[in-house]
Amino acid sequence: MLLNIKNKKICFIIVCIILFLVFTNYDYGTKILLLTPVIFLINPNLFLLTDKNVIVIFLFSIFFYFNQNLKIDYTSNFLSNIHFLFYPTLSYIIGKYIVLYYNNERKKIIYFYIFIAVIFAIIPTLSILQQLGNFTDGKRSMYLITNKDFLISATILGQFFVLTTIMIPFVLFKYKSYFVNLLLIVSSILSILCVLRLGNRTQIILLFISFFLNIILNYKFNTFKSNIYIIFLLFFSITTYNFIDINSKYFSQYSDRLNNKEAGIDSAGGRSEKWTNSLDLLIDNPTGWELAKTGYAHNLWLDIAREGGVISLVFICIITISFFINFYRFIKKINKKSNENKNLKNYIIILGVCIHFYFFVEPIIDGMPIFFSFFLIFFGNLKMMNSLNTLQNI
Repeated sequence: MLLNIKNKKICFIIVCIILFLVFTNYDYGTKILLLTPVIFLINPNLFLLTDKNVIVIFLFSIFFYFNQNLKIDYTSNFLSNIHFLFYPTLSYIIGKYIVLYYNNERKKIIYFYIFIAVIFAIIPTLSILQQLGNFTDGKRSMYLITNKDFLISATILGQFFVLTTIMIPFVLFKYKSYFVNLLLIVSSILSILCVLRLGNRTQIILLFISFFLNIILNYKFNTFKSNIYIIFLLFFSITTYNFIDINSKYFSQYSDRLNNKEAGIDSAGGRSEKWTNSLDLLIDNPTGWELAKTGYAHNLWLDIAREGGVISLVFICIITISFFINFYRFIKKINKKSNENKNLKNYIIILGVCIHFYFFVEPIIDGMPIFFSFFLIFFGNLKMMNSLNTLQNI
């Protein structure tokens, strides 16, 4: 038996503490994941959670870590980043463990995602609310209340609100827990306020993607009133945009970045040129290239190619393909009759699409390791849900 009664709760409490510390600690989050092997000491049977994906993820970590640290322009020493060898694999295993502990119970898995989204956003939310007095000063880099001496760019701060932003359409779901409903509403409103303060265009796009997918996935199941409400919100948002003075001081974070030739919408915020240059360099530099040549590519796969070379790129592509195989299997197999199954399926689809859109346009591997860790936890969730679906025929 993979989880025995004696140490089941002890392991789960340890995992919950680890996850809480990871998602509330920007400076040391992924390093805290190195505490995960404690659960293997308590229950050695958990080694059975290893699979082919664990091997691929670990090989990716090895090749990326050593190739990155051998670069001339890389300033950190080998030991300062050694946690990268282990945290991706441990994240995936934790993802599998969570679903196993919940015995594939849908409602609890949904609550798990809500829990992660809220704790990930709580410190950045409090930090930005504390600095709302500077709403019109045009400055987008802000500090976290855990370290007021260090300013973080708006791009990096935006990661903390991805999960809460895409949950906004799910406020319409009727959860039995009033606390969960209240938590969703409050976190959604505060997230939008923080995103507007930071001037994050990507999060606004993710919000519309989430609404759009929610309409497509739920129009058959939502009440007529719910569908009208969602469509009204979208229509209201689009219509209101025409009456907003984008040059107003309250939108100073957006006004100079919408139609800017170098960083406007037409060039995906200046990213298209970076992607083209990175693809050109990839052909002639199979072991990667210096940051100075292209800057951050704002693309997970191209940034990995720059730092880890072609071999690392091949492994992350295998991981991506494996994710989508499990993504497809989950969507195909899950029973839609249960309300919890429907809610979970819709959230999984929206989360999977939004995460990969975010991967496509932001510097994940360099500045957002905790978000990358969440993706691997999510991947582990999917893999274990598929395994248990097959056994339970759910």
